[in-house]
Amino acid sequence: MNPVSDFLSSLVRSLFRLLLWVAAGVFLLSFLLAALVVVAGVTLWSLITGRKPAPVVLFGRLREQSQRYAQGVWPN
Repeated sequence: MNPVSDFLSSLVRSLFRLLLWVAAGVFLLSFLLAALVVVAGVTLWSLITGRKPAPVVLFGRLREQSQRYAQGVWPN
């Protein structure tokens, strides 16, 4: 192949690779932004209603049960 064709093909490959990296970065940042919006929404909702969010309650119960089971108190 001639040098001009090699240069153009390497340039196109580099631009395509850069485009993929930029797309991955945009996807990651949008995913993180969506997660932050959900966390902020759940926090505001729990402040408005005065109740703890369901995942906090669930993991608190699971933590209490695991501590009881570690002490040897198994329910009948």
